[in-house]
Amino acid sequence: MTQQDTTLLSALQDRVNLQLSQRLDAANLPPKLIEGMQYGLLGPGKRVRPALIYATNTLYGGTRAQADAAACALECIHAYSLIHDDLPALDNDDLRRGRPTVHKQFGEAAAILIGDALLTFAFELLSTAHYARTADMVRILAQAAGYRGMVCGQWRDIFCSYTALSAEQITQLHQEKTGALFAAALQLGALSANQPSSEPLQSLGLALGVWFQIQDDLLDVLGTENTLGKATQKDHALGKNTFPSVFGTPGAQAQAAYYAQHIEKQLNTLGPEATELRSLVNYLCSRTY
Repeated sequence: MTQQDTTLLSALQDRVNLQLSQRLDAANLPPKLIEGMQYGLLGPGKRVRPALIYATNTLYGGTRAQADAAACALECIHAYSLIHDDLPALDNDDLRRGRPTVHKQFGEAAAILIGDALLTFAFELLSTAHYARTADMVRILAQAAGYRGMVCGQWRDIFCSYTALSAEQITQLHQEKTGALFAAALQLGALSANQPSSEPLQSLGLALGVWFQIQDDLLDVLGTENTLGKATQKDHALGKNTFPSVFGTPGAQAQAAYYAQHIEKQLNTLGPEATELRSLVNYLCSRTY
């Protein structure tokens, strides 16, 4: 990771945070609901998915302003998913990025409604942004976030616990749970620049998402609560299927290396215009245990 990589991500984080804050301020909702949405949406976070939208938009000659609504919509989806994941009925986490999770801060009922508000806010933002390809963008986001993507992956994650999965099954779980939103980010970035989405972008996004989730699995095994800002070793305690549980820790690291090579090949097909996208991937690859 270079200083340039860090600078780019920091600039994109600042932009999407400002855009999200402005859109929430304009929503004119009950103060406590806005407070909860701000807490769940604007807290510490890398904003990787919206950053990928901005970078892909740039790849296809777009502008930051074109990508703003799509970037905000996807981050709302991501934030809602974390709020609901942390609930006692699912992962039962008390900490998220070093702070109390939303349900610990506001209560379970409030956390469910705050998550619901962010989920629906995402589609309001996307559908009212006057994109040339709005219908395609709404469809892609809905499929990635819903039963064809993230929700299906979360379902497998919860209801296949304590059931040994094959290598193919754990890969599918990760493609759905994490890869789907990464793939959506790249496709939304292209569409926000009024360019069609493509199979190479879908393939790159899925691979990047799987690689990212493998790293998360490894961090749960090898990281510390102080470093990560959340409890570790929880996946094993909950009987969850992870790449380390299926392949072993060295095998999971080998799988991460395999996906990193695949990602590099896919990036090379996009040409020199993919500078920002490559920079963000370099940042992601700097994650340590």
